[in-house]
Amino acid sequence: MVELMDHLLFGSCVASLRTSLLSQLNRGCNMPSSFTYVVAKSFTRFPGGRRRKHGEHSGEEFRETIALPLLEEYEFVTFDLSGSAGYSSGFLDEAFGELGARLGLDEAKRRMTIIASDDPDAVATAWRRIEDAAAEKRSH
Repeated sequence: MVELMDHLLFGSCVASLRTSLLSQLNRGCNMPSSFTYVVAKSFTRFPGGRRRKHGEHSGEEFRETIALPLLEEYEFVTFDLSGSAGYSSGFLDEAFGELGARLGLDEAKRRMTIIASDDPDAVATAWRRIEDAAAEKRSH
């Protein structure tokens, strides 16, 4: 209700600022410290391609609906890639590379762990995509 009143009285700018400040305050005081997300159990055993337009369970869908919300809610997130049928490079690039661009490499390394007991290549690819995207973002 307060957000609606802010929006009506002061416009969307103030409402957005208020929401952002509350989010930052909550992060500092009440943010749970860590969470482990097992992709094969909670998202899919059959990851798709890069974008939603390429079909279900895309890297884009994972990033937008799973990874980013988890990183907003938790200080540290472990993404467990174990148990899937395999990950395309497009999925890993879209799911994790963009996180590197948004967080930067140091912040991604500090806040994220990526594991896969049965697919170490997926872990290496995900981190390579994060590093590449973070470096590209820095150079622009």
